[in-house]
This record gives sequence, structure tokens and C-alpha cells, in this order.
Amino acid sequence: MEIKILDAALELPFDLADPDDAEKLEAAVDELTDTLVKIESTKGIRQSQVIREEISHTKDWLDKFFGGGSGEKVFRDREDMRTVYLVSHVMRNLNRLYLPELLSSAVQEQLRQYSPERAKRRK
Repeated sequence: MEIKILDAALELPFDLADPDDAEKLEAAVDELTDTLVKIESTKGIRQSQVIREEISHTKDWLDKFFGGGSGEKVFRDREDMRTVYLVSHVMRNLNRLYLPELLSSAVQEQLRQYSPERAKRRK
């Protein structure tokens, strides 16, 4: 399944409707958010360093999760905290953003078997 973060299309390596895959996805997203929180709560470092570390970690995480080059693909020349938070938001909300579309396509597939064209073919 393909997802979009900003204008980058990335192939999601998990099936959102599968509970085992959902568990793996949750663990990966927890890893991302936990590390971002740790970076932000580090005492004694300047804000500019926090931003750089969060950008670097998010790029590395994207490369690990979606494959090499994904971090650059998402960030391009937008190396800022907005992109970090957008990546984090999209990943935390994948189920709400993409699962309805996935289930809708499954329902559509089921309904196709009852299409008027099928009735014509059966005659």
C-alpha cells in the first residue's frame, strides 16, 4: 500500500488490516516518537541542536522503515521541525488516514460481484 507524506509517495511495508502487521507498525512508530521525546527532553543542549538531531533521527528512521533514500525523498530541501512533526503525525495516524480507504476498497470489491453486468452474464 502506498502512502503520501508531503509530496513523497512511499510503499508501506505492512498490511494495516493484519493484526500482526499492525503490531509491528505500532512498535516502529513508538520507537520514532519515543526517540523524538528523548531528544526534546535532553537538558543542556541548544534548540538548534535539538532540531538537527530530530531531523537526522527522522530521516534515518524513514530510511530504515521505508528503505534507503526515503528520508531525503520526504525532507528534500525542507529540513525543519515542521517536516519532523508531519512525519510523526502521519505515522501515528495511519489507521485513521488509510484504513477506511483500504476497507472501502474491500467493500467495493465485494459489491462488484452483484453488479448488473454479472446478472447479464448469468443469463
